[in-house]
Amino acid sequence: MLRRIYEDQPSRSGPDGKWESLIHELIQKSNYNTRVLFNQRLRDYKNKTLFKTIQGKNVTEYSWEKSAGLIQKYRNAFYSLVKQDEKVAFLLENCLDMALLDLACLTGGIVNVMIPGNSVVE
Repeated sequence: MLRRIYEDQPSRSGPDGKWESLIHELIQKSNYNTRVLFNQRLRDYKNKTLFKTIQGKNVTEYSWEKSAGLIQKYRNAFYSLVKQDEKVAFLLENCLDMALLDLACLTGGIVNVMIPGNSVVE
């Protein structure tokens, strides 16, 4: 598809004459986003493991369904705390909560920055 758009005449491109803007417009009109993608995976992989945490010799598995419940709780909290067009940043050690918070923002349309705590010079 991209090759065809690229090779086509400018009439097949976006308003600025570039195929990139046409692709962007198509994605916007399709309303395909991270939340849609996540929900598709949740439907298809409901009871399959999404995350595993390891503490010593203990391994805890988190299914897509269990993770989705936690993500929903975080997303609801963000909706009550974050104003429209506000951005959030997280400074956390690399952990399950960091991944869940990131997914809550990505699936909730909230712009966020994840800063791994172990990457900061003390």
